[in-house]
Amino acid sequence: METIKLGIIGIGNVGSSHAQCIFDGKVEGLTLAAVCDINKDLKPLAAQRLPGVAFYENHHDLLSSDVDLVIVSVPHPLHTEIAIDAF
Repeated sequence: METIKLGIIGIGNVGSSHAQCIFDGKVEGLTLAAVCDINKDLKPLAAQRLPGVAFYENHHDLLSSDVDLVIVSVPHPLHTEIAIDAF
């Protein structure tokens, strides 16, 4: 089975839960390749909890990285713009 490289855009409450689940290997075939959040204060916490996972401060950089699939986990009003960029 091929491993799909996942990126998560937004690592607040919901996004960080998804990230930890994928990082811990709870979903077969997925690997957490990158996370993104505009809140730069989350970078040290992400580095601690998700060692080796790339951290980006904007979704454009994450989408330009080596990911196959993204989860958009940001406030609802921002979903449309980010989803369109992901497509």
